[in-house]
Parts: sequence; C-alpha cells; structure tokens
Amino acid sequence: MLRPIGVRLNKMNFSGKSKALSNVPPPITENHDMIGPPNPVSNLRPMILRVAPDESPLEKEYRLAREETAKWNEIFWSKHNTSFFKVSG
Repeated sequence: MLRPIGVRLNKMNFSGKSKALSNVPPPITENHDMIGPPNPVSNLRPMILRVAPDESPLEKEYRLAREETAKWNEIFWSKHNTSFFKVSG
C-alpha cells in the first residue's frame, strides 16, 4: 500500500505480505509523491512520483530520471542482497 509522504498510517501492519484491503480507498496522487513499505529483498521503498499538471520539460526529464534510477537500484539491490544471503547464509 502506498501513501503520501508525510502522512502516517496508524494500526497498519506492513509485514511484507501483500494483502488487499477492500475498505481502504485508493491513494490520491494528485498532490503528493507516494511511498510504500520496504521491499523485503531490496529493502527499498517503492515510489510513485507525482506528475504536476504544469510540469515543464526539464521537470519531466528529472522525474523520469528519478524513476529510471529507482528501477536500477531495485534490480541492483535485489540481486546483491539475494547473492549476499546465499553466501552468508
């Protein structure tokens, strides 16, 4: 479950298991970047970056670069942590 940055969720258990919560409304991403609980393998938090309605070409380029970097980091750290635990485990 993703949530706006800076908004705290009370009494929610983020155990790494994806459980569908039917009574939780979908997140509103119009005004905030969204961030989720850490991935149990990579330990990175997934992000959905806000797209401003008046986003300039430079802002779009920056947002896309951040998304691409986040994807690369997810792949790198998932592979690294998996191989680390195989060797050390």
